[in-house]
Amino acid sequence: MFGLDVLTLLINGLTLSLALGFLLIILWQDPQKRINQSFAIFMGFAIVWNIGSILMRAASLTDAIGGFSSLALSVMEFGFIGASVSAYVMTTMLIGIYSRRFQYLAYLSLIIIVVFRIFLIVSQNNGGDSFEITTDTSDSFQPLFIVFFMLFGVLSVFLIWRYRRKVRSRGLVTGIVVFVVGQGLTFVNPDLAISTFSTNVSSIGALIIGFSMIHQEIIMPLAERNDQVEAIHNVSVAITSQLALDTVLKEIAIQAAGWLKADGVGIFLSIDGDDQIDKTMLKLETVFNLPSQYVGASFALGQGMAGVVAKTRETLYIENYQRDWHQAEDFPHAKQTFGCVICTPLIYAERTI
Repeated sequence: MFGLDVLTLLINGLTLSLALGFLLIILWQDPQKRINQSFAIFMGFAIVWNIGSILMRAASLTDAIGGFSSLALSVMEFGFIGASVSAYVMTTMLIGIYSRRFQYLAYLSLIIIVVFRIFLIVSQNNGGDSFEITTDTSDSFQPLFIVFFMLFGVLSVFLIWRYRRKVRSRGLVTGIVVFVVGQGLTFVNPDLAISTFSTNVSSIGALIIGFSMIHQEIIMPLAERNDQVEAIHNVSVAITSQLALDTVLKEIAIQAAGWLKADGVGIFLSIDGDDQIDKTMLKLETVFNLPSQYVGASFALGQGMAGVVAKTRETLYIENYQRDWHQAEDFPHAKQTFGCVICTPLIYAERTI
């Protein structure tokens, strides 16, 4: 038991130092970005949780039973629940189903938990039974805290796994799953050793999330700039080599798929309408990883997502094509097969081509 406590103290200390570093780096990079703000809040609660864990381990090692132990447990509970709520908010932002109203509701519930815990502490100090830490910690977490974990923690794992393809970093998916699983281990067995082990697992998960967020928000954008320059070079070479139009468009489609990590790309060209004056029709000229039988299909300007973009000359991003697109489909069965779709106009000489 002593060795496990020492190991936990070391892991908690490492988590504290690295989490604080991640927090400062992300906020320095872009404090206005919502995903950075949610990550900072998550890391803040993870830090509070680890501080509470350190205090509990220290109390266990020094046999400091009493008010200090009760304070340590309160800090740990606050960080535990706060981390669960903020992990859920961060997950919704990563997968693109962010709701500001639900975020306010989640943090309001966290405030209620804090008030409830303060009430318990005050009632204990006013004559109630003092809280003691023993090898049996079955009373450590109130049922309300378990409900909060089941609500936010389990939902976070479900969402991040269900929409894992929408998250750019596998490390974030892994980190969130490991973090929540570590939290869940706390309720498997009332033994203090299980609680200590669960804290270690969640701390590792928090570190994975931190490393992955730094990689996604800072390192990856720098690397992508080089990829974009190389992709533009490849397109330029295809154009200046005087290759056939379909070859040039195919190269553009391939490079666009690489930029966006898209499953498929289609390029539409404007063609003369019946009046031979205005460019009133769109024709699917090239596809990449889309059904080739649709090449050559044409429709009027303003029809379908591509037609709307060609008409308005503004980029359009649809998070969920089946849910959010209510006009004509761009392809047969598109609403049954498409997920996220982005469409952008190609403009040359002030004309959408």
